[in-house]
Parts: sequence; C-alpha cells; structure tokens
Amino acid sequence: MTQSSEVPAEEALRTGLVDGDRAIGSIGPVLGHLLASRQHSLFSDEILSRVRGMVSDLARQLVIAEDIGASRQEDQRSREVDLASLIDKLMADARLVSHCHALAIEGQLCNRLERDSAIDPVLSPLIQSLIASDDTATASTAMAALASQARFLQSQRRMELPVSELPADLFDQILQARSDETATETASLSQATIERLRGAYDESATRLALLSRLVAGMGAGARAALSIRHAGLGLFLSALSIASRYDRNLAVIASTDRQSARLALSLRAVGLKAQEIEEQFLHLHPEASLPANLDSLSADRASALLAVSGRTTVV
Repeated sequence: MTQSSEVPAEEALRTGLVDGDRAIGSIGPVLGHLLASRQHSLFSDEILSRVRGMVSDLARQLVIAEDIGASRQEDQRSREVDLASLIDKLMADARLVSHCHALAIEGQLCNRLERDSAIDPVLSPLIQSLIASDDTATASTAMAALASQARFLQSQRRMELPVSELPADLFDQILQARSDETATETASLSQATIERLRGAYDESATRLALLSRLVAGMGAGARAALSIRHAGLGLFLSALSIASRYDRNLAVIASTDRQSARLALSLRAVGLKAQEIEEQFLHLHPEASLPANLDSLSADRASALLAVSGRTTVV
C-alpha cells in the first residue's frame, strides 16, 4: 500500500471524489447506449454481458409468467417478437439497468476476492458466528442470507436475476412496464398475471433485505461488518450502505477502481481509522494510494464532503 504525504488528505480525496462523480454520472447514459446497441457484441466486457443477461432474463420471466397464466399457445415467432420488445423497453430503464450493473460488479468482485484474497463469497466468519447465535431470529436470518447469497452467485454465473429478488420499487416498475407493453385486448389478462406475481412477491425475503436485517440486528456490533475479510463482501456492502446512509448500489460503485476516494471517505465517515481503511483497500485496491494523514480528516468532515457529492450523484 503506497501513500502520498504531499497533498492534504481532504484536498486529495475531494479531487478524487469530483472525478468519481463524473464517472458515476456517465453510468446510466453509457450503459443505456451500449446495451441498446444492436452491435453490443463489440463491447465484450464481462459486466455489460452480465447486465444484458439479467435484464433479458427479467423480461423472459414476465413473458413466461403471462403465458402460464393465460395458457396461451402462441407461435414461436410471435413470442420472440413480444420478448424482444419487452427487453428493449427494460433496457431503456436507467434505474433498472443501474441496479443490474451494481449486481454485476458485486458478483465480479466476489469472484475476484475469492481468487486473490481467499475470501469465501458465501460463508464468512461473521455469517458463521451469526448462524451460531443463541438468538433464534438472528440465526434464522443468517441461514436465509447464506442460502440467498449462494443463489445470487449461481444466478450471476448464469447471467440471470429472479424477479423475486428485485427491490420493491423496481419490482413494481417492471410490472408496470409489462402492463404498458401488453395489447389492450389482453390487458385484463395481463392484470391477472401481475396480481399473481405480486401475491408471490416478498421483499423481506430478498437477499438485500436479509443482509440489511442482519446488519440492523447487530446494533453497535455492526461495525464488525465493515471488514471485508470478516464479513464477506455482501454483508460489508450492506453495512457500509447503512452506516454511510448511501443507496447500496452507490456503495457497490464506491468499491470500484475509479471510486477509491469515495470509498476512503465513506469508510472514514463511518468511523474507521486509517489502518482499518488500508486493510479494506488491500483487498479491493491493493495498488491505490491513500493520503498518509488520513486520520487528520474527521469523520464529520468526510461525511460533509460526501453529502455535497450526493446532491449531484445519481445511480
């Protein structure tokens, strides 16, 4: 870990944060353009492939659910056109694409941390201890989170995303998109399908909700989740999101290479000392340079810098 002592910590991190804001601001427009392109195969990056795969899988699930509910026997060509139209509509949804983008990054990071740092992407030491908790509710939630994390990684390998794993607002959003896409003469039928999907949906059972509930249940002990090696990446990101009052997708983005200033400020804002921050960077950004006088930047000041950034940053 290299450090720079020539520039004050606040100035160095503020400059890095501005650069990070510009990069985040471009995520939605750039992804939307690349994913909508008929020549998307030219952009063979793994993340783009995963995002397109997840969005396509969501569309496929909605079309299949409607076919099942209606017991329709459409010809293959008609069904393919229907699916392609819905995929295009969902690809144009910046919030959905950004969410899938964050999931793709998280999945990729899980694999990299397992390969480079031997950090188990499913069963971390902290999850293991929570499963062994004397509190039945905590142990049950930890077991459910463990199973959900394993399913998440399997889905990422397949470039899939179950509709049931979406946050409630995005779940409602894609159902509305499908409803709008459906022809008028089948609107009532589509509504029946939507109601069936809503009836089967439980946001509290999603992976993200389970991880958030674990962090909230730890109370003051949630600080232990701010160690990637101890908590695992999934729980670490949820803990960082809650402690810093970031949207979780932004916490994921903060873990990427061009957002090292945001990550350092976020970790400082939630009370981590310079040495603890360096430990996280050793896993995420081993070649990054941190200000040598990082502890001189107060947690309150780090929070203030992030707050200013947050007013102009949208994920």
